[in-house]
Amino acid sequence: MSAMEVNFGTWFERALAVFKVHWLPLVSLFAAAGICVGVPQALAQQWLLGYPLLTLLFQLAVVVAVTGPVMVGIARYVLRLFDNPDQAVDIHAAFRAALEGYQQFKDAALLFLIISGAGFVAQYVLSLFLWPMLAQLGSAVISFFIFTAAMFSVWLMAEHKCGFQAALSGSWSAVKDNFHVFLIFHLMALGVGIAGVIACGIGVVATLPLYFCLLAVAFREVFPHLGAAEPVAEPSATPAP
Repeated sequence: MSAMEVNFGTWFERALAVFKVHWLPLVSLFAAAGICVGVPQALAQQWLLGYPLLTLLFQLAVVVAVTGPVMVGIARYVLRLFDNPDQAVDIHAAFRAALEGYQQFKDAALLFLIISGAGFVAQYVLSLFLWPMLAQLGSAVISFFIFTAAMFSVWLMAEHKCGFQAALSGSWSAVKDNFHVFLIFHLMALGVGIAGVIACGIGVVATLPLYFCLLAVAFREVFPHLGAAEPVAEPSATPAP
């Protein structure tokens, strides 16, 4: 893949245009996903207090069982919005699309087990030698690099219904030659996504969908000609405008 240039401003405008129209179903989806993941994890932290390994394992299980399939379903829904941005706003259709991710439960769960599991393992190992805050910071940095390498895997799985191996391989093939570019883009996109934390964490429900829309724009720039029926292939070599 040739050198790629990211025009973050243009990509952000495209993501924002879709988000402004379909913000209600998108925010509803991420709010529901946050509740389904956050509540069990918070309860586990209270119930398993004093058992950090068991807490991490339970939290990882929740991520694998819920976040994996749901994010694949949401990615499929967001891609449909970009392919047909004039479609009617429909919350029920959004939730149906999100649940479609469970049709690929095994591969979606394995994908998130690999991606998220590496971060959980890093946090546990670092916690053996460092203060908890430093361990969390170190694992966050490691996870960020892993997420960047695998940033297109969910989208490839959503569009092509491929296995987790093909999704990870396709993402890495797209990212590896311009890893520093995608690292910076992912950092900027993630900055938008977590900006809501400033508002006591409430605003993140609105900004995370915008982050997801930014990833969809990046995916369409790198894989502009792939149809849902085609196999996962090498990304386009055409630089972004």
